Amino acid sequence: MLSGKWNKLKRLTNVCLASALAFGGMLPLIPGPTAYAANASDLFFSEYVEGSSNNKAVEIFNGTDHEIDLSNYTVELYSNGASTATNTFNFTAGTAIASGDVFVIVNSSSGAALKAKKNAESSVTNFNGDDTLLLKKNGVVIDTIGQLGFDPGTKWADSGVETVDKTLVRKSSVVTGDNQPEDSFNPSLEWVAFPIDTFSNLGTHTMDGFTAPAVAGVTANPAAGAGSGGHRGLTSDGNRWRQRLL
Repeated sequence: MLSGKWNKLKRLTNVCLASALAFGGMLPLIPGPTAYAANASDLFFSEYVEGSSNNKAVEIFNGTDHEIDLSNYTVELYSNGASTATNTFNFTAGTAIASGDVFVIVNSSSGAALKAKKNAESSVTNFNGDDTLLLKKNGVVIDTIGQLGFDPGTKWADSGVETVDKTLVRKSSVVTGDNQPEDSFNPSLEWVAFPIDTFSNLGTHTMDGFTAPAVAGVTANPAAGAGSGGHRGLTSDGNRWRQRLL
């Protein structure tokens, strides 16, 4: 009698186990958290202004997870297809960009509205739509606007995105600069165009996946642009560009 009951119990257990395994195999997999791009590995150009008269500017973004000292960086202008620099901007000693911050260089003859956005003035912004800009670190190109050694005539243009009479903002999906200056340049691939003399985006930049570095004892203020770039702060000497966390 006991043997028969035991066999029935074993068969019932096996049926239940088989059913559980079969049902479990039908369960959908639950996806893990979305993986975002890592922070940038270095600086890159985030905005370009080629406006009316001398309203010209270029913005550099630090999408890395740390502050960057600018001592080893330069911005160079190559005019009309030149292969040697026409103008070079060297950062003032002690200048740095905090993680998530930007540095804006404007033309010294630009209007008041554009000058209000500046961190520095330089003749490196004496560009027109057919000139090339290079961002270098220790003499090595890390980003390019235009094409070195090539004059496109009046501008580079595609699908309404062009380098003359426009403000260009780097797409948020871009996380690294163009370190191949002699390659052909199509501005529509990495830039979004805005009407002439649009300055409202200068001073902040959004990059997909950017994560601000954690600071002990500090709570980020979303209104200040935490997590997408845009913290700004200038020390009293007017040179060192650092993130202020008050």
